[in-house]
Amino acid sequence: MRCIDPRRSSPILWRRGGSDAGPIDDRQSPQYLERLTFTDQPNAMAHLLFPTDLSDNALDAVRTGIALFGTEGNTFTLLYAFGAVGLADPMLPANIPDLQQMANDGLAEFEGKLRSTTELRGATVRRVAAFGPLPALIDEEARDQDIDLVVMASAGREGRSFFGSTTTSVIQGAHVPVLELPNGVRDPRFDRILFADDRSAIAPHTLDILAALARRFSSEVLIAHVATGRPAQDLVDNRPLFEQALAACSVRYLQIEHDQVEEAIFDLAERE
Repeated sequence: MRCIDPRRSSPILWRRGGSDAGPIDDRQSPQYLERLTFTDQPNAMAHLLFPTDLSDNALDAVRTGIALFGTEGNTFTLLYAFGAVGLADPMLPANIPDLQQMANDGLAEFEGKLRSTTELRGATVRRVAAFGPLPALIDEEARDQDIDLVVMASAGREGRSFFGSTTTSVIQGAHVPVLELPNGVRDPRFDRILFADDRSAIAPHTLDILAALARRFSSEVLIAHVATGRPAQDLVDNRPLFEQALAACSVRYLQIEHDQVEEAIFDLAERE
């Protein structure tokens, strides 16, 4: 999901993490669905993961994410992925302890800045500094800690694209929703949310955070399907799931015929 600067009056785009549409490990189990109750309880506990490069933009994204969901009972994990030398460097094993200490210190300082400007009463803050590629570390942490949402700052986009390159790689590797916050957006208001439905199977839990945001901001949810000529037998009717998860929300269904899905969604987002 990407939050677009509210001054542009554009919708936000909600996109599921991961490249496959099939069952996602144990998160479809009755026990998990019973625990995750965002759609029924606005104040339900959430576990948010904030990847950070220790920059001011990342700090702003953390503050904004916390403001969106509040602090009481919630858990916020700050994740810093480091890798200052090439994998082929023969000195890598010897350097890792020093790099780890530097990463730990940097992340502790980052948390200190967060606490000096943000009220965190009732929340639990975790720090994870690890060596490795960011997308893989995010997915590993999300699976191990039952993360509900990844919130990250935009690192910049090239050309006509919804997401920055880093966010795109995270989305492709993550199995949980991802919210990208553009630089400078500190008080987002979600008037409209654009959900791109490719008519593949959707795990029920995937819509929980979407529904929570839509209800909190009384957002209109636009569910758009881009018809590209796929055989009808390959398409899944997700409307019953949408109607159940978004029962208290204003929902509008749209279908567009186009051979370029991203271009069609981008045009729709700008138009709406």
